[in-house]
Amino acid sequence: MSHHALRLRIAIAALSIICLLSAPALAQDKTLILTQHTFKDPGSANIPSHTVLLPKGWKADGGAFWPSPQYFRIHPSQRVTVTGPDGRFVIISPTFAATDIFPSPEMQRAGFRRPPEGNSEAGLPIRYMPADAKQWEAWVRKYGIETPFPKAKNIAFDPVRPVPELTKLAVQQLEPIRRQQAQENRQNAELGNAMRSFSDAAVYSARCTYEVDGKKWEQLWVWGIGVIGQDSQVGRQVWWSMEPVTTFRAPAGELEAAMPLLMTIANSVRMTPQWAGMKAQHLAKMQQIDTEAFIKRSVAHAQFSQDMRNIIDQTWKDKQEAQDAAHARFIHAIRETQNYVVPNSKAAPIQLPGHFNHVWTNDQGGIVLSNDANFNPGTGTTESWKQMERAK
Repeated sequence: MSHHALRLRIAIAALSIICLLSAPALAQDKTLILTQHTFKDPGSANIPSHTVLLPKGWKADGGAFWPSPQYFRIHPSQRVTVTGPDGRFVIISPTFAATDIFPSPEMQRAGFRRPPEGNSEAGLPIRYMPADAKQWEAWVRKYGIETPFPKAKNIAFDPVRPVPELTKLAVQQLEPIRRQQAQENRQNAELGNAMRSFSDAAVYSARCTYEVDGKKWEQLWVWGIGVIGQDSQVGRQVWWSMEPVTTFRAPAGELEAAMPLLMTIANSVRMTPQWAGMKAQHLAKMQQIDTEAFIKRSVAHAQFSQDMRNIIDQTWKDKQEAQDAAHARFIHAIRETQNYVVPNSKAAPIQLPGHFNHVWTNDQGGIVLSNDANFNPGTGTTESWKQMERAK
């Protein structure tokens, strides 16, 4: 199953739980009047793309989101911001997807390194997925506070936490994929193929307070993470995504009371049938292109893997030769011997005493060793003697 399908499963799972969590709180509201706002997509001949329900006096911004053409494997989604008169807001962020590559230790010894962030690979940006709560906090701080609110100060984060009920549902959605991967991994193992696939999912939340222009705010983020990875002889490649990413903000101390209304707005964002149909056609077309590209990439990957195996093998051989040479030098030092090359011959070097400066051999295989620089065994004879060189 593609990582697009994985993202869809996780998005459905997370949004379903958010809907369930918001329902009891909504029942406490006496009256709530919402009007529907429709976004139009300028990238698709201004067809209606998304709708959202707005309370009176609230404003909506955004609509359809198309990633950069170089990131063609990130599917179209939405970027919707709904803001209240008092500064409360809800943000439904676009789908984010990326890839990362970890060369194996053998590849690293051969000179290969983890590719730097900012590059792209096969239609996805290369970005390092945060590995723990502290790194996720740094990510949220940078993209959730410092970038949109450069004047923010007195930023205070609660620890980033997993959301168990959301994570459980997201992982349950992965079971069909995991079963398929387990079967493929068993088949690969039976064939002696080291390639192994894996997948995982999680949902996190982060909360912080901050101050902008003298006003204090409280903000909450909820985001789902999907990961599909593949281990092989050359290393590990992962494809990871964030979807959905939903942000809620209210004046400090008022977020809990505002959550029923903010969740209602977030849950009301919908694609129109026209845009959904267009998106389905777009994804089908991209899937076809991706399938054709996959075949080409598979061939290229096979060649690349073979090249890498050759490099690894040669590196190992070079290492062994270097170790053998060092070992030989050690043995020769103990025995006071040296290897000498037989001139004009493919014969193996000959091990001889190493404390002679001059060594000769004749056509019959005779050898003469001497420390006399003026001595030549061929002087006064008809025999042909050739000086031997020490093996390098």
